Amino acid sequence: MTTPNDSSARLATLAERVLDERWKSSPPEAASSGIHAYDGQLPPVTRTSIESRLTELRAALADAEAIAPDGLAPQEQFDRDLLVLGLRSEIWELSENRSFTRDPMALMWPLEATAYMDRSYAPVEQRMASMANLMRAVPAYLDSARALLEPPFAKPVLHQAIEAYSGVASYYRGDVAEFAEANLGLTDGLDVIKAAEEAAEAIDDMVAYLRSHQSTANDDFAMGAERYATMLSLGEMVDIPLAQIEAAGGSELRRHQASVREAAERIAPGKPLAEAIAVVTKDHPAADKLIDETREMLEEIRSFTIDHDIASVISGVRAQVRETPAFMRWAFAAMDGPGPFEEVATESFYYVTPVEKHWTPEQSEEWLSNFGYATLKIISIHEAYPGHYVHFLRHAKAPSAISKVFGAYSFWEGWAHYCEEMFLEAGYGDGDPKLQLAMAQEALVRVCRLLCSLRMHTQGQTLAESEKFFQEQAFMEELPAKTEAIRGTFDPGYLNYTLGKMLIYKLRADWQAEQGSAYSLKAFHDDLISHGGPPVPLLRKHMLRHDDGVLL
Repeated sequence: MTTPNDSSARLATLAERVLDERWKSSPPEAASSGIHAYDGQLPPVTRTSIESRLTELRAALADAEAIAPDGLAPQEQFDRDLLVLGLRSEIWELSENRSFTRDPMALMWPLEATAYMDRSYAPVEQRMASMANLMRAVPAYLDSARALLEPPFAKPVLHQAIEAYSGVASYYRGDVAEFAEANLGLTDGLDVIKAAEEAAEAIDDMVAYLRSHQSTANDDFAMGAERYATMLSLGEMVDIPLAQIEAAGGSELRRHQASVREAAERIAPGKPLAEAIAVVTKDHPAADKLIDETREMLEEIRSFTIDHDIASVISGVRAQVRETPAFMRWAFAAMDGPGPFEEVATESFYYVTPVEKHWTPEQSEEWLSNFGYATLKIISIHEAYPGHYVHFLRHAKAPSAISKVFGAYSFWEGWAHYCEEMFLEAGYGDGDPKLQLAMAQEALVRVCRLLCSLRMHTQGQTLAESEKFFQEQAFMEELPAKTEAIRGTFDPGYLNYTLGKMLIYKLRADWQAEQGSAYSLKAFHDDLISHGGPPVPLLRKHMLRHDDGVLL
């Protein structure tokens, strides 16, 4: 007979084993999480290593499922459920979904080296030595990666992969080499420069390999309805019929389009919608001022978060605004926070994607139209305060190692996207119609992601139709609309921005109903983000006294 103490001990032992196996199978994840014993290592990416990993995962899943939840404390039950979900999800990815066989970018993320340059977790000479080791491992890693790929590739995925890998090569020859040159007086400076060039040459070979498959590329990027539903079930604990999610997305689309039109009428009474939108989009920083002006507005947003009791900001360390590294420029903006196990380096970097030097003036203006001052404030709410950055701070304080490691796309991006609308509901901007329009238009982009992701991957909607949908329904310019549509071909999970936001709003309403007069927005937010980044359906069971299971 298993006793509660036995169950707790078994879970603790299993959690330690699972994480140890996880770090060994993915050293870059360990390093980025703050476990620096794995610095400078790349993961094994062979069919043999994948089968070995699947054996580990299946054994761990059997052991986790054998632990009776009734013998565990509430947090332990939460961890056990989260662990089971995470193991099932990784097994499915490696054995059935196998995105690494058809999307070259699925194999690219370990090549990132920014943390070695930007995070001061160790003396610079130690970080340079780790970076040199990583660079030296790149050629063999890419040889193995190519052996896993199964062409033909989908045209938009292949196009984006060529751009992304070319960006990594430029990054190695640029940022990495410049960092090494600036530290030539330290050990391994010359080694880093030599290894970075050899790694860049190996990436050139990868780009040449990808280009060689352009003539056979096709339009077959769709997952299909069954795999798509499984992605949501295992990744987000969402088993809602796809038609219901699509219908909820349609309602969100109409709601935010009405908000755009209402704000537009206040901005430019009696004028066409396009003129009001132009008032917002054309009032943007100059290309060479984008980073500086983004940095300046963060303090105001941070102060509002604290002064209006939105959420606890548990650190005085500020997020640093920087240009997005070349290999990440498929995104408009992104937050890079410290790993949850990081004990020394507390820096977080808010990346904003600048105008590319080779763009025409027209393309540059189209890109900057996404960074009008009102829109830039909404983006900063999402990325920094009280969005991703505040969440990163709390994530590092999550109650267990399991809750620091396993999580859900829909929570991470759902929380940040939820913050955009919630912040204005809490009074930020005093009803400024430009902010309302910017917020609603950003929400429309996310809703179009949901609808296009569903329709491209389960209903046969084409890339061209998706580009047109973003332009017509989210009022986007051609270049950013194309970028958004292409992203959906290799990142079908980007529906989770809107899906997660809707799940959080429903949880908030249910939590408020239970709390009654004791409810406060800050208390809800602090509780919500204190558990790591779990699937919202699992969090409902932990936060609510009575969960009726209704998610939307």
